[in-house]
Parts: sequence; C-alpha cells; structure tokens
Amino acid sequence: MSGVGEGRYSPNGNVTRAQFIQMLTGALEVGDDKAVATFADVSAGAWYYKAITAAQSLGIVNGREDGSFGINDPISRQDKATMLYRAVKAINIVLPNKEAAAAFKDQETIATYATDAVATMQQEGIMNGFDIGTFALEEYATRAQAAVMVYRLFKLRS
Repeated sequence: MSGVGEGRYSPNGNVTRAQFIQMLTGALEVGDDKAVATFADVSAGAWYYKAITAAQSLGIVNGREDGSFGINDPISRQDKATMLYRAVKAINIVLPNKEAAAAFKDQETIATYATDAVATMQQEGIMNGFDIGTFALEEYATRAQAAVMVYRLFKLRS
C-alpha cells in the first residue's frame, strides 16, 4: 500500500476509484503488461494505468456509462463490493462462506449489478454492515477501511 505523498497515508481520507483498484490489483498480484485501457480518463503512463488495464482485462472493472473510469471519484461501498467480487471470480479464489447472510435495512436499494457482490462480501467477512443494520451502499469508505477489505481478501487467497 502506498501513501498519498509527502510521507502521509491519509487513513481517514476517501479512497478514489483509481486508488482502490491499485490496492486490489497490487495485493492480488494481477497484471497484464499487454492490456490497454479504453476509458476516456485513463492516461498511459499514469501511476494507476497498469492496475486499471489489468482490472479491465480481467473484467473486474467496466467503467462508467460515459466511457470514463472515474479515476479521481470516491468509490461507493457497493462498487467496492462489486470489484472485490469480480476479482474473486476472475482469479478463482475459493471462498469459505463463513457467515450467515445479513438482512440489511437498506437491502432494497442495492443496485442490481451489486446484489450478489454485497451478499458474498458480507458472508465472507470481507465487508461488514454497520451497527444500525445498514450496509451504507452509497457511502464512501476511508482509505483505512479499503485497506482492511483488500487485506481480508488477500488473506483468503493465501
């Protein structure tokens, strides 16, 4: 895991979509030097380029409807769950399914594309809900929380 520069990690700062995919692909050691990004806002040579191209080639990320990736946008919890879930599928991580499914108060608002991902990440203990009984789908996780999620998935792979 890298910091945000000047010797700082910024654990309470929002993690961006580019930062999260860098964390995820780095921890899982996936890469594809021949992959090319097709997102309008992903520039060759940028610090995030190889991570995003690898994730795109593996089907972990699809980008936005406008053709961008949203490199500097904060990433929602349901999008994190989706990327983690797709990474599991892409590199064939066997999950132990260790927890019972939770019924979140905001379950009805889960986007269709994220339904299986949220359930699986919760059941595997990779992502948890909050004490008030919600998953907080559209909220953003901090850099520290994102690191914990990626670490939990990394440990399952090991």
